[in-house]
Amino acid sequence: MIKSLQNMGSKKYMLLGAFGILLALTGCSKEEALTNIELPPTSLLSMREKWGVIASSHLRMRDKPDPQSEVVTTFWNRRGVVLEVLSQSPEKVFLEGYENYWYQVSYDGLIGWVFGAYVELYGSREQALRAARETR
Repeated sequence: MIKSLQNMGSKKYMLLGAFGILLALTGCSKEEALTNIELPPTSLLSMREKWGVIASSHLRMRDKPDPQSEVVTTFWNRRGVVLEVLSQSPEKVFLEGYENYWYQVSYDGLIGWVFGAYVELYGSREQALRAARETR
């Protein structure tokens, strides 16, 4: 009778072990439903710091990233001026024979958009200042 109880006990543990393995294997699926999440365009500053240096003899800062939008200011003979880049347009556009992004920039309290073909970009303010000194 003792042997029969021992056999029952070991069978019980074997059965529980087999059930546990079965449960673990069926509970883990290799395929999981993936959800696509679309995020809106983010500011460049959230990714990294960017600075620009005006590379042309004149540059118009506009109200919107559109050549027909209102001019905020015009940089006349201001080649080498350093601009803080706040963000960029989501897509490149063709304008005046160039393909580039529009960049939202800040300069001396003004915020507006400039076309990227006329601005050289740098990863830090120090790099932009160095390039500006060489440009002038």
